[in-house]
Amino acid sequence: MSVYQFYIPPKEISFRLKNYLSKKVLYSKKGDFGHYDGGINDDQYWQLIPGTGEYEGYYMVKSKNTSECLFSRTKKTPNVDTTSGNGKWRDNWFKLEPGTGDRANYFRLRNLDSNTVVFSRTEKKPYVGNFGADGDKFDDQYWSFEFEDMEFVSIDYRIDQQKALSSKPVSIAHKTLVNENGEKDLTMVVVLAKNMTMTSIHEYTNGISVKGTYSFSSLASIIGTSLEIGASKEWKVGEHTTTTTVFEDRPELTAAPGYVTTGEIVSTQKELEIPYTMVLKSKSTGYEVKSSGTYKGVTYWDTKTTMYTKLLSEDRSLDEGEGEGEAQTRNTCRTNQLPEMKSPPKKNPSTRRTTNMHHQKNKVHLTMRLHRTHRTDSTHRMDGRAAGMRHDTGTRHFEADWSHDTHH
Repeated sequence: MSVYQFYIPPKEISFRLKNYLSKKVLYSKKGDFGHYDGGINDDQYWQLIPGTGEYEGYYMVKSKNTSECLFSRTKKTPNVDTTSGNGKWRDNWFKLEPGTGDRANYFRLRNLDSNTVVFSRTEKKPYVGNFGADGDKFDDQYWSFEFEDMEFVSIDYRIDQQKALSSKPVSIAHKTLVNENGEKDLTMVVVLAKNMTMTSIHEYTNGISVKGTYSFSSLASIIGTSLEIGASKEWKVGEHTTTTTVFEDRPELTAAPGYVTTGEIVSTQKELEIPYTMVLKSKSTGYEVKSSGTYKGVTYWDTKTTMYTKLLSEDRSLDEGEGEGEAQTRNTCRTNQLPEMKSPPKKNPSTRRTTNMHHQKNKVHLTMRLHRTHRTDSTHRMDGRAAGMRHDTGTRHFEADWSHDTHH
């Protein structure tokens, strides 16, 4: 899981201060200060002005609407309010103390002069006040930034730092052509197609946190350290996003008499974790800031169409063990029944034969693989390029096994 790092925005980026417990935000308008939980207004936006010299490490919380700054004191009332002076008083300066646990994305405003923290509550007056910073820590003392509207600029994925959480081969779609005709080859163009759903998330860890919806090109396929960018999508940083990719091919299957040929789209499903840096800019000022995090998602790569062939009798024996589910997925072309084969089919001039001997007790299992190769000048064109689909050159492999008992 990504580890959140507390972020303090630059003075050029404005924000609302929202309380953890009351859910209200601070506002400042001429002659009035308090908290509010209604709609968004200009008087709710603030800026952090970093201190120097004596105030190094502290910040002035300045209203963007009135230019007045927040103070926290104990000797006079109101204890907490805004004032002019642009930070000339010690009680205008605060240190931001990040929370932990359930308050990890929140912070306390600890005053330099009074050593108090600002709270927001609804059950009794004062609704906005202060409390000793060294006392107990309560939920009403914690605040969060709600930043102004931002626009997406760019995103950079650190592909060299990617981490594979899992990787496995998957079968996406397949269809089978069966030839029981003893006279000629059967040929058919089949449609292999399937919609695959992929889920991903851009987790925020550091920099400005954004809650809006942004449109940008996402990761589509990663092979090694190369990167392919997919179509522009709507993303919400910190929320899971689901996309659908269509995998499709129309291969031509050829089955020799007594054989079964299967066309199949295969791929590698990979779950990835990749660091990223996103650049955003303020809609109001154009000032750019960065946000970093981790992309986590599932992608498909090394996608291709394969075709393989086996004896019809061998295919039927497998069906009995596989059950009905596999048989129902086939697109078959059946003709007249062939007589039971007593010997291997005749050798084709283009056939290459290899023989393997397997000894098992008093039997010798003779495996004969017939490799019939057919190549064309064009390859199969498949949809789903965004998922990194690749295709072979149309090689067909025909396998046949014959077993003979041999006594030693």
